[in-house]
Amino acid sequence: MTAAALPPDAKREPTLWEALLPIFVLIALIALTIVLFGVDAADGPLQVALLLAAAFAGLMAMRLGYSVAVVRDAAVGGVSS
Repeated sequence: MTAAALPPDAKREPTLWEALLPIFVLIALIALTIVLFGVDAADGPLQVALLLAAAFAGLMAMRLGYSVAVVRDAAVGGVSS
């Protein structure tokens, strides 16, 4: 069954590339932030890069069939632990 043929409430496991893509985005955003801002990256721009990478990972999870509520609960659970 392809991803397009899945029912709207079905969740699927990510492929290897779908699992690695958020990590690559995180690395690229951090590297870009350090290149652009140097040692001043820790003063704020780095947090923006981390937030964008987290948003990208959330969007990937929703693409795999997880609802906004599930992604939100996982994020809150990860931060609170």
